[in-house]
Amino acid sequence: MAEKKVKKHVSKKAPKKGTTEVKAVEEVKETVEAAKEVKEKVEEVKKAEEVKAVDETKVEKEKKAETKEKKKTTTKKTAAKADKKTATKKKEAAKMKTTIKKVPKNVFVEHYGQQTKIDVEKYEGEVKKIWLNDWNRLAKDLKEIDLYIKIEDKKVYFVVNGTEHGDFSI
Repeated sequence: MAEKKVKKHVSKKAPKKGTTEVKAVEEVKETVEAAKEVKEKVEEVKKAEEVKAVDETKVEKEKKAETKEKKKTTTKKTAAKADKKTATKKKEAAKMKTTIKKVPKNVFVEHYGQQTKIDVEKYEGEVKKIWLNDWNRLAKDLKEIDLYIKIEDKKVYFVVNGTEHGDFSI
């Protein structure tokens, strides 16, 4: 009887030869499937990395293109700034030239023993006042001023733009 118990006991604990092989085959199949899944995941990761690499190259190309565009715009802006600077320098030079050219002019006229100082700029300013204030004309319309000084009458006669004329006392 002791043998029967042992056999029963052994048979319960010890699996049959066919079942262990089935279990081993099933485990191998599961590991193969797991390996396939892992392989698929690895392939997906590789594809994702390739896509990222392609995207990164595209992004790098776009960045390069953007930097080229920025360089172009900055060069254009720099050129525009340089143009502005040269324009302001030219204006300053023109101002300097005009200030140098404005030298006070003293003209003296002698008539019958009398010497009279003629201040052309003062007379020109007087004509401009008459043109703007008395005649209500625009400054941009004033093109040319001709002055005629008559010492005997102590008057300055003027003609503006070749057509308008007037006079005032010295």
